[in-house]
Amino acid sequence: MTTMRVASVSGVIALFAASLAIGWMADGLPTNSLRAERLHALSVSGKTLTLVVGIGVGFFWLFWDRSRKRH
Repeated sequence: MTTMRVASVSGVIALFAASLAIGWMADGLPTNSLRAERLHALSVSGKTLTLVVGIGVGFFWLFWDRSRKRH
């Protein structure tokens, strides 16, 4: 149980860190380059995915853990 919790939180943190790193790479490129635009879009998508997955993991552990403790 604890291992799954640590793994899921670590996965969300790793996804967010990767999104930040991609954003920083995009910021280092010239603003009018196609590569910078693609990296920026990938970074925003990754941050959005992090938010969705993070909320999902949080609600899953919050409600699933409570329901298992009752039985």
